[in-house]
Amino acid sequence: MTRTLLALLLLSSCQPKILKVVSANFAKEYCSCLFVEKQSSTYCRDYAKQFISIDSLERTENLIRVRAFDFESEASFISPQMGCKLTSHPEG
Repeated sequence: MTRTLLALLLLSSCQPKILKVVSANFAKEYCSCLFVEKQSSTYCRDYAKQFISIDSLERTENLIRVRAFDFESEASFISPQMGCKLTSHPEG
């Protein structure tokens, strides 16, 4: 992402809504890659990586918790057939 585009994103009035998507998308993609596709943690982190880096990633048995730009999202593994779903979108 170019610096200009990033600056416009950060200054936009819809910034909070857009920034929540970063953590939510990463959590869902990482969860699906790890639990459904059964890829390695390293591969999945690279696969789910955004143009903008995440701040933290936590993994429990069937849950992925991601924080980016002070927004946290969780995705939980349901089953191989159902995949993963976003389970929460807590406010900053």
